[in-house]
Amino acid sequence: MSEELVQEQQHGWVRRNWWWFVPLLVCLGVAVVIGGGMYYINLAKRSVPYNMALELVQADDTARQRLGDPIEATWRPPDGEQAVLETGSGTAKRMFDVVGPKGHARVTVEAVCEQWIWTLGKVDVKVAGARKSFRIELPPEGDPRRTREAVLRENIVDPY
Repeated sequence: MSEELVQEQQHGWVRRNWWWFVPLLVCLGVAVVIGGGMYYINLAKRSVPYNMALELVQADDTARQRLGDPIEATWRPPDGEQAVLETGSGTAKRMFDVVGPKGHARVTVEAVCEQWIWTLGKVDVKVAGARKSFRIELPPEGDPRRTREAVLRENIVDPY
Protein backbone atom coordinates (compact mmCIF):
# COMPACT_ATOMS: atom_id res chain seq x y z
CA MET A 1 0.00 0.00 0.00
CA SER A 2 1.11 3.46 -0.70
CA GLU A 3 1.86 5.79 2.15
CA GLU A 4 -0.95 8.28 1.18
CA LEU A 5 -3.63 5.54 1.22
CA VAL A 6 -2.52 4.29 4.64
CA GLN A 7 -2.54 7.85 6.00
CA GLU A 8 -6.08 8.49 4.60
CA GLN A 9 -7.41 5.31 6.21
CA GLN A 10 -6.07 6.44 9.58
CA HIS A 11 -8.17 9.63 9.56
CA GLY A 12 -11.67 9.47 11.04
CA TRP A 13 -14.92 9.43 9.08
CA VAL A 14 -15.73 13.08 9.81
CA ARG A 15 -12.33 14.29 8.65
CA ARG A 16 -12.67 12.38 5.38
CA ASN A 17 -16.27 13.44 4.68
CA TRP A 18 -16.65 16.91 6.20
CA TRP A 19 -16.83 18.59 2.78
CA TRP A 20 -20.31 17.18 2.11
CA PHE A 21 -21.46 16.45 5.66
CA VAL A 22 -21.25 20.02 7.03
CA PRO A 23 -23.31 21.57 4.18
CA LEU A 24 -25.85 18.77 4.61
CA LEU A 25 -26.21 19.60 8.33
CA VAL A 26 -26.64 23.30 7.52
CA CYS A 27 -29.34 22.53 4.93
CA LEU A 28 -31.14 20.22 7.36
CA GLY A 29 -31.03 22.89 10.07
CA VAL A 30 -32.49 25.50 7.71
CA ALA A 31 -35.22 23.05 6.64
CA VAL A 32 -36.14 22.34 10.29
CA VAL A 33 -36.38 26.07 11.10
CA ILE A 34 -38.51 26.80 8.02
CA GLY A 35 -40.72 23.77 8.69
CA GLY A 36 -41.21 24.78 12.33
CA GLY A 37 -42.15 28.31 11.32
CA MET A 38 -44.66 27.04 8.77
CA TYR A 39 -46.15 24.71 11.39
CA TYR A 40 -46.71 27.55 13.87
CA ILE A 41 -48.19 29.83 11.19
CA ASN A 42 -50.57 27.03 10.21
CA LEU A 43 -51.46 26.39 13.87
CA ALA A 44 -52.27 30.05 14.46
CA LYS A 45 -54.34 30.30 11.28
CA ARG A 46 -56.47 27.29 12.32
CA SER A 47 -57.73 29.33 15.26
CA VAL A 48 -61.55 29.36 15.39
CA PRO A 49 -61.87 33.07 16.38
CA TYR A 50 -59.46 34.04 13.58
CA ASN A 51 -61.42 32.13 10.94
CA MET A 52 -64.80 33.39 12.18
CA ALA A 53 -63.62 37.02 12.11
CA LEU A 54 -62.04 36.60 8.67
CA GLU A 55 -65.32 35.25 7.28
CA LEU A 56 -67.26 38.20 8.77
CA VAL A 57 -64.81 40.75 7.36
CA GLN A 58 -64.96 39.17 3.91
CA ALA A 59 -68.78 39.30 3.97
CA ASP A 60 -69.11 42.83 5.42
CA ASP A 61 -70.31 45.52 2.99
CA THR A 62 -68.38 48.37 4.66
CA ALA A 63 -65.13 46.39 4.58
CA ARG A 64 -65.65 45.49 0.92
CA GLN A 65 -66.42 49.13 0.08
CA ARG A 66 -63.23 50.39 1.76
CA LEU A 67 -60.87 47.54 0.84
CA GLY A 68 -62.35 46.24 -2.41
CA ASP A 69 -63.30 42.71 -3.28
CA PRO A 70 -61.87 40.10 -2.68
CA ILE A 71 -60.53 40.57 0.84
CA GLU A 72 -57.80 38.11 1.77
CA ALA A 73 -55.73 37.50 4.88
CA THR A 74 -52.01 38.16 4.62
CA TRP A 75 -49.47 35.38 5.06
CA ARG A 76 -48.50 36.63 8.53
CA PRO A 77 -49.94 34.69 11.47
CA PRO A 78 -52.40 36.48 13.74
CA ASP A 79 -50.95 38.32 16.73
CA GLY A 80 -52.46 38.33 20.17
CA GLU A 81 -53.37 35.63 22.60
CA GLN A 82 -55.64 32.65 22.82
CA ALA A 83 -55.88 30.21 25.70
CA VAL A 84 -58.23 27.29 26.27
CA LEU A 85 -58.24 25.28 29.48
CA GLU A 86 -59.02 21.58 30.00
CA THR A 87 -62.62 22.49 30.76
CA GLY A 88 -63.03 23.99 27.31
CA SER A 89 -63.21 27.57 28.53
CA GLY A 90 -60.97 30.43 27.57
CA THR A 91 -60.56 33.74 25.79
CA ALA A 92 -58.94 35.09 22.68
CA LYS A 93 -57.85 38.50 21.52
CA ARG A 94 -56.43 38.26 18.01
CA MET A 95 -55.14 40.87 15.60
CA PHE A 96 -54.43 40.14 11.96
CA ASP A 97 -54.03 41.95 8.66
CA VAL A 98 -56.27 41.72 5.62
CA VAL A 99 -55.70 43.15 2.18
CA GLY A 100 -57.95 44.06 -0.71
CA PRO A 101 -57.49 45.81 -4.08
CA LYS A 102 -58.07 49.26 -2.51
CA GLY A 103 -55.88 48.89 0.58
CA HIS A 104 -55.17 46.96 3.73
CA ALA A 105 -56.53 46.91 7.28
CA ARG A 106 -55.86 45.57 10.76
CA VAL A 107 -58.62 43.40 12.25
CA THR A 108 -59.02 42.95 16.01
CA VAL A 109 -61.28 40.18 17.30
CA GLU A 110 -62.26 39.28 20.84
CA ALA A 111 -63.94 35.98 21.61
CA VAL A 112 -64.91 33.81 24.57
CA CYS A 113 -64.92 30.01 24.70
CA GLU A 114 -67.24 28.07 27.01
CA GLN A 115 -67.48 24.28 26.83
CA TRP A 116 -65.52 24.26 23.55
CA ILE A 117 -67.94 26.70 21.87
CA TRP A 118 -66.43 29.99 20.67
CA THR A 119 -68.57 33.13 20.65
CA LEU A 120 -67.37 36.36 19.09
CA GLY A 121 -67.51 39.42 21.31
CA LYS A 122 -66.44 42.10 18.86
CA VAL A 123 -64.68 42.52 15.53
CA ASP A 124 -63.06 45.89 14.77
CA VAL A 125 -61.44 46.86 11.47
CA LYS A 126 -58.91 49.72 11.18
CA VAL A 127 -58.25 50.60 7.55
CA ALA A 128 -54.76 51.96 6.88
CA GLY A 129 -54.88 55.75 6.58
CA ALA A 130 -58.28 56.08 8.28
CA ARG A 131 -58.59 57.94 11.57
CA LYS A 132 -61.09 55.60 13.20
CA SER A 133 -61.78 51.92 13.11
CA PHE A 134 -65.24 50.57 12.45
CA ARG A 135 -66.99 47.73 14.21
CA ILE A 136 -68.53 44.90 12.22
CA GLU A 137 -72.09 44.16 13.22
CA LEU A 138 -72.17 40.66 14.65
CA PRO A 139 -74.84 38.13 13.70
CA PRO A 140 -77.44 37.32 16.38
CA GLU A 141 -76.74 34.85 19.18
CA GLY A 142 -76.84 31.23 18.01
CA ASP A 143 -75.93 32.09 14.40
CA PRO A 144 -73.11 29.81 13.15
CA ARG A 145 -71.22 32.89 11.96
CA ARG A 146 -71.05 34.13 15.58
CA THR A 147 -70.90 30.90 17.58
CA ARG A 148 -68.89 27.87 16.52
CA GLU A 149 -67.74 24.70 18.22
CA ALA A 150 -64.02 24.07 18.35
CA VAL A 151 -63.32 21.01 16.22
CA LEU A 152 -59.88 20.34 17.67
CA ARG A 153 -60.42 19.96 21.38
CA GLU A 154 -56.87 20.56 22.46
CA ASN A 155 -55.54 22.40 25.45
CA ILE A 156 -54.13 25.36 23.63
CA VAL A 157 -51.83 28.05 24.85
CA ASP A 158 -51.16 29.72 21.56
CA PRO A 159 -47.56 30.69 20.80
CA TYR A 160 -48.72 33.96 19.25
